[in-house]
Amino acid sequence: CVDSLSQEQIPHALDVEMQQCAGARSGQPCPLVCREGFSPTGNVMCRLGQWLTGSATCVLSNGSRQATNSLSSSGQDFDSSNYPVKEHSPKRSHQAAELQLSGVQRPCSTTPRVPYSKDLVACKNRQSGEICPVECQVGFQKTGDLWCIDGAWSPPPPAVRCEPLPCRSVDLFVNHGVIPSGDDCDSVPSGLFCVFQCKVGFYCKDVPFPAGLGNSFDMLAGHCAALCHHGTWNVSGVICSERPCRTRPSVDNADPSTLEQCRGTPSGQQCEFACWPGWHPSGDLACMRGYWQPVKCVADLCGAVNASSVVSPSASDSSHTNVAPADTCQMSSSTQPLACQRGSWIGVAQSLSGCARCLMPPKISHALPGILRCAGMTSGAFCRLLCKRGFDASQEYFRCIDGTWQNASCRPQACTALPSIPNSVKDLSTRCPTIPSGSSCTVHCLEGY
Repeated sequence: CVDSLSQEQIPHALDVEMQQCAGARSGQPCPLVCREGFSPTGNVMCRLGQWLTGSATCVLSNGSRQATNSLSSSGQDFDSSNYPVKEHSPKRSHQAAELQLSGVQRPCSTTPRVPYSKDLVACKNRQSGEICPVECQVGFQKTGDLWCIDGAWSPPPPAVRCEPLPCRSVDLFVNHGVIPSGDDCDSVPSGLFCVFQCKVGFYCKDVPFPAGLGNSFDMLAGHCAALCHHGTWNVSGVICSERPCRTRPSVDNADPSTLEQCRGTPSGQQCEFACWPGWHPSGDLACMRGYWQPVKCVADLCGAVNASSVVSPSASDSSHTNVAPADTCQMSSSTQPLACQRGSWIGVAQSLSGCARCLMPPKISHALPGILRCAGMTSGAFCRLLCKRGFDASQEYFRCIDGTWQNASCRPQACTALPSIPNSVKDLSTRCPTIPSGSSCTVHCLEGY
């Protein structure tokens, strides 16, 4: 207590004497010194930088009381405001009044009460100036201890209380959970939440909705929430589960309708799908923590060659053809190897030893994107050419020969439909039956036009 007591705080106290109390340590008492004719009823106590007076004050001594009575009986004027006498409740005992007049401070005869603290009956009848240590129940922490000051416990509640313990982030653990560091989940007051995420590939499933918050509790889907309750995290029902595969898998040459039903497949399980005719799955389509494992549709291989199994390229009904590698590309004097396309023999393969694949797709301007699927074809295999609107293919199929694609192109369509031009000579069908793209035809008008 840096400052000393003054008469403004305790009337009739001697300022000079009380200045000696400046600098007293917390918990140290300071004797109250009154001016002549007054007696102290107790001492004061320094508590956390402030002076606690309790019931300590300066009251008239016995001699001054007799002098006051004689002055009053003689008829002389007497201003009692300068000599206050401390009033006492009629319920106070005569012994307590004698203790006040004698300057002896009273003990605390009552048991202090602090909510959520353990039993403080041991503090009953503590002497003035003694401390009463407060011990809180589990999950609570104290803000301070009580002092007995002249028969009263100081400081009174709620200055001294047991408040709920906050929660620390280091005490929060959920398997596969990612607990944020810093103030978000550290020193969280009791009754509030820590919101966190799970590791990649996991999510919070069936998060218990915080009771009492209603729709005002806004939390991103898949996040977790832990409730702080008296210093302990409540994570009952909070589980980081493996994330299912919510998206449709992407597999080239697979039937989209069979892939659509794979949405929502749980992690660790497989989904059956079907490839287009002439293709088959390279393996099982499995979901692993929200991601589909790589799988593709590969071309069927060809069986034994017979007359009925050989088809021409024009008979193929596929607009997005891929070709499985031929078993051999060896020289043969008697027969020529055939090209295998999606399980069917479609033509004669190139008869060269060590034929190279056409690893890159053909580069043909104005071709439809399906031509990209011809990448990786074996030598001797055919690729179907489909062009954009307004262009015609130079040939329906073209071939891969030892790693090089045969020449093919998408040519602009010629103009064959003759326009109807009013007041013109009707000779366009004779002069311009077919006009290549980019060429022109002169129009002859009737006389007068």
